Amino acid sequence: IAGIPAIGDKWRINFSRVEKKGKINWTWQKQRVWDPKIGKHIGKVDMHLPDAWAYIEFGKSLSSYNYSSGEKPGEVPHNNIKNGDGDQLWPLKLAVMNVYYAQRRYKELNSQYVNDFNALKPFLDHNIWDPLISFPKYLSCNNSKYVFQIFNP
Repeated sequence: IAGIPAIGDKWRINFSRVEKKGKINWTWQKQRVWDPKIGKHIGKVDMHLPDAWAYIEFGKSLSSYNYSSGEKPGEVPHNNIKNGDGDQLWPLKLAVMNVYYAQRRYKELNSQYVNDFNALKPFLDHNIWDPLISFPKYLSCNNSKYVFQIFNP
């Protein structure tokens, strides 16, 4: 259990909700995830896609804001967005999730996982992988499971 968040803590959160006894997932919008079958990002209604979850950053109490100076609760400074502040490991996490989707597709087509990273390339998003291709990687598998690791040099 994560405990009580501190000011500035960032958590991943899924804003999906399920209604009608689980038969329909209602979300504000479809969640954008990589689909190795068609080789592009698409919108899917599925709450079990952590790569599509948002971040929530915990702030100070509403009573501590200086409203007269223009300070607004819930507003993220533009420079934080522009500079990519947040989850510094996100590119690596996204790459690992991309391998997850690629391995699922490979097994769907070949009835087994693969331990050759090059065999997964047709199912990977190259916008995610091209900047990371030189990073050290480890991939091994057997018929029922695989292990993938990527290391930040």
